[in-house]
Amino acid sequence: GREAGLELAALDAGDGPGEAAPSHSALGRFESVAAASAPSSLAGQDSEGDGDGERSSLGSRHHSPEGERGSARDGTFTRTGVFCLVRVLTATLICALESVHGLPVYLVVLIMGACSIVVDGLIDAAFVADTLRHMPWELFSFVTGFLVLAEAMSVTGISLALASVFLPLAHTKSVAYVSGFVTMLFCNLFETLPATLIVFKMIDSVPQWKPAAIAAAGVHGAGFRAARRAALSAVIFGSNFGANTACIGSLGGLMMRRLAAMQGVVVTNGMLLRQGIPVMIPTMFVACWVLVNWSEV
Repeated sequence: GREAGLELAALDAGDGPGEAAPSHSALGRFESVAAASAPSSLAGQDSEGDGDGERSSLGSRHHSPEGERGSARDGTFTRTGVFCLVRVLTATLICALESVHGLPVYLVVLIMGACSIVVDGLIDAAFVADTLRHMPWELFSFVTGFLVLAEAMSVTGISLALASVFLPLAHTKSVAYVSGFVTMLFCNLFETLPATLIVFKMIDSVPQWKPAAIAAAGVHGAGFRAARRAALSAVIFGSNFGANTACIGSLGGLMMRRLAAMQGVVVTNGMLLRQGIPVMIPTMFVACWVLVNWSEV
């Protein structure tokens, strides 16, 4: 090895400026020395390679359980995800069959949620703890507080006072414009669920739309009935379109804002208002126009 190095140094030195080119004999001696030293070097590499190969094999055997555990984790996650999806679909199906079993939707969801927590807790308590830790509890408190306020408005007569906005058009389906835009406004003040509850209370408070009043109206009862149906249908439009106007408009908007903040992205109500108002107001107007002019409503 040293001889090959000396020969190589001599060759390198011969390449310098002003130096003579290396002779063929020097090249021959270098090649012969390199060839002579190659077997022992290769043998050493081979012997070391065997060790490396053994260590590599041992390393692969050492890391394979971790890979298997990773695959198992992936499989467990997939099975858990499928299990959760099946439960959600089952709850949705049971809710859709409310007319068959007679259980209210909230009770079905409550039972499914409680059973899911118990089953998951028996399988993997850490999974349940992690899920509960990541729940948006602040949104739950937010919506619950507004629902309490909405019911208080109904009990104290505020909903009855607000229902006066429907009275001028209580006999015509054009009341859908009032109902839709009022719902849209309330969604951006109270969030969708409380806003919908408030507007429904307002509609129930209109004297002309009471079942007894409609029955006593005679030939005019059909007009009051159609107006009430149009007002109720407009609430559906208003709660969906109004939810796209500001962050507070729906739980989806609040969740989007929360998730964006976790990623360092700031989303404000002003940003959504500038984008939502020019789109949602014309959309709401067109939807109400179709509702008013649709003969089946």
